[in-house]
This record gives sequence, structure tokens and C-alpha cells, in this order.
Amino acid sequence: MSKQELLLYGDTSVIDAIKAGEEGTGLFAGPGGQAGIFSSSVLKGMDQAGVLLNIKSAVGISCGAGHLWFALGGYINAGIELHKYIIPEAKIFKASFNKPHILMDYSVIEEAIRLTYPVNPAVIKKTGIDFRTVVTNQQTGEPRYLTLEDVSDDPNLLPLSSIYVPGFGTRGNFGDDYGFQLADGSFNCDGGMSDQFPVEFMKDQMGVKKLLILFNRPLIPMSLGEKAVYYLALACFKKNYPTLGTNYFQAFKKHITDHDTHLPILRGEQTISGIQIATLAPTQKIRFNEINQNLLSKVSVQTIKETLKIMVQSN
Repeated sequence: MSKQELLLYGDTSVIDAIKAGEEGTGLFAGPGGQAGIFSSSVLKGMDQAGVLLNIKSAVGISCGAGHLWFALGGYINAGIELHKYIIPEAKIFKASFNKPHILMDYSVIEEAIRLTYPVNPAVIKKTGIDFRTVVTNQQTGEPRYLTLEDVSDDPNLLPLSSIYVPGFGTRGNFGDDYGFQLADGSFNCDGGMSDQFPVEFMKDQMGVKKLLILFNRPLIPMSLGEKAVYYLALACFKKNYPTLGTNYFQAFKKHITDHDTHLPILRGEQTISGIQIATLAPTQKIRFNEINQNLLSKVSVQTIKETLKIMVQSN
């Protein structure tokens, strides 16, 4: 395995602001499935550097939401441990021709979160960080930005709903086509399907002025082959899961096209909509077979070292 490195793009003063604990700082941990091991490792690095709790606002989407909940809730290694349950994307898409859920049982992940790494509202609130989880309302296809108050009856629904992709797995006794149901009756699933880049929300609703973005993949465009596989999977999901609904499929399609739209912004801009931004991203795609399922992978250790170097370096 080649050496994995970390690159910092954008306005480096964002890092200084986080180190100083300035007001108006924010952290966004994005989606990426198995690549989320990158976010988990960066958050561990920030925790070791003593700067993770300096941020004032945070938003997580999909695997990024899970990793943030674990890191802020006192389970700094949980995200890395739970990656043993993540199925390689290639196998998922290959199986999408014929009910892909045979490859993954989300009830196993649900049990691990509820029994081993449960969300502890008291610990989260003690950090003082305004934290939101992005989910997709399955009926409307629109994003929702949930807080602990939105799921006071079952706080574990925050990470669980944001990481669940209907069609990729089954949930034991639950239907394959449905996400997690909240008290309001709505079904909710992976937030990456509806809003991969919630910068406007963080600015307008959370008062963020300086934002650190954790991007789990290299800042390079998808290849035509990768896009073709995604669209093929989408077509197969429509065939196998017709009850998911038109809005969900439109959100899935947007998920594919948004990736390349954001890349030139993250690579070349220091401000978006008046917010100063800095982006941390890996130099190479992190592949599932490079991840040690029990201990920190070589990729993770290297990422932590690079993060520590960036976060504690002299001004």
C-alpha cells in the first residue's frame, strides 16, 4: 500500500481560528461510505491535538454524521471499529442487479450503536457544540437538519438514519425499502442523498463564518466508469425497490452530479457565500481492503500524524 497523505486546501486561517477557539467556527464532515475512515481518523487526530472541542458548530452527513456523533460522544475509536461492517462499493453495485441487501444487514450496525456506542445526549450537550445531522426525508426527497431535540425519544436515530441507504441493506424485521421512522411519522435515510454541501445552511442557520470541511475522497472528478456504475446501480434500485418513490431517486441522481460540481470550489476557493473555508482531503482513494478491521489502519495512522502536524504547527 502506498503512503496516504492529507492535503489542506483553501484558507489556512480557518485552522488558526479553530486552534484559537474563535466564535463562528464550524466543522462539516461529509459522506463517503467506506471512505469515511478518513473523517474518523482526522477527528481522532484533532482530539489528540486538543482542538476538536474548540469548534462551535458541526454538521455531519451520512458516515460523517456517525463519526461526529462518536467523536463528540466520547467514542473516538468507534467509527474505525464499525467500518468492519461496511461492504466494499464494488460488491454492492455488482449485486444491485439482484436485491443487494443480501450483502449487508444494517441491524448489526444498529445493534452495535445501540448497545456499544449509544448516543449520550448529556455528553454531547456538555461539549457546547451546536451539532446537526442531515437526513433525507424519504417521502419528499428533501433534506432535514436534525438536532437532539428532534429525536428526544430515541437519540440513536440521529446517526442511524443518516447512514442508512435503502436498497443497500436490510434492517432485520423492517422493510428493505424504508429508512428510520421518527416520532412525527416520517421515514428518513442517508442525508447525502439530498444535501452533500450544507454551507448555506451553516451560514444562515448556525452563524458559521469560518468552516473546516472534511472531504473523504481526493478532490478529483469521478471517472466516466465510476459515474456509469452509479447510474447503473440507480436503474437497478428503481427496478428492485419501486416503492422508494420518485423523490428518493431524484435525490440519488443529484447525489451523483453534485460531486463534480463541488470539486473546483473546494480546490480553488477560500470563501463560499462569504464563509471562509478550508478543506482537508486525502491524496488517494481509501480502499476497503486497505483497512485493518480491528486496529487503526496504516492509512488512519498516517492521516492522524498529518492532521496533528497541521493542527499544532507554529503560526
